[in-house]
Amino acid sequence: MTAPGDERTTPGGNPGAAENSPAEPARPKKFLDRLDNTQKVITGITGCVLALGALWGGLKTFGSEDKKESSSTSSAAPQPSQTLPPPQPGGKNSPEPVVQATPSVQASASATYTLAYENKTLGLQVPSNLDTSTLDLDARESLTYTESEMNELETKAKESNKLSPIEIAYRNPVWGYLFTESKYAGIADSDAEIKSVDDCRELARSGGFKEAEMAEWKVKVGSTICLITDQGSVAEAKITKLQGGDSKSYASPPNRIEFSATLWKKG
Repeated sequence: MTAPGDERTTPGGNPGAAENSPAEPARPKKFLDRLDNTQKVITGITGCVLALGALWGGLKTFGSEDKKESSSTSSAAPQPSQTLPPPQPGGKNSPEPVVQATPSVQASASATYTLAYENKTLGLQVPSNLDTSTLDLDARESLTYTESEMNELETKAKESNKLSPIEIAYRNPVWGYLFTESKYAGIADSDAEIKSVDDCRELARSGGFKEAEMAEWKVKVGSTICLITDQGSVAEAKITKLQGGDSKSYASPPNRIEFSATLWKKG
């Protein structure tokens, strides 16, 4: 029997059912709060992902449209034509710039020089002492200087940073030193043909002549000396005569050397 007031009623209205099925325990409040917060976080992340996706899609569309517009603009703009040089020997076809000479470059060098004199006879006599016999081809004169005077001329030229006015000189009766004070001087044998100021200037600039020992008799009649004077003129001095001396003796150079001289003044 059940005492009054001890009967329990189940949700279905059956008394006594509470003894067979225990009541469901109530969920803790903290668990429900955590579950609710988790759902809110998931919902927020989902919203951010969707927003980023929409933004990326908009940027992609904008970029593609911008590319189409720029490509259409560049295709519409006229492109400058480029002319490549013909293929080079060996299969090379690199677009190297072609340099065209200006008329001033193509002009002959002889146009910048004027003939001052031609085939004039000048000579050098070797002194019997330490003096030096010299030729100034610009002035077309032969002068003899003592040893101290030569030293003074060389010193002045160095101090003033100028060239010596002595183009060709001859000294020493034993060895016969034929030399030049010119910065540019060349010598050619009798077989060479010097036909113009261009030929002479080219020989002078090629260099090769500073001094010759005439006692060796290696410089012969017909040899030509071309040089640039201190005034910038081009001078040609062709040996026409070697007087005195003995070519069979080692220490007997010519006593006198004669030249046929021609000069072109600059300008």
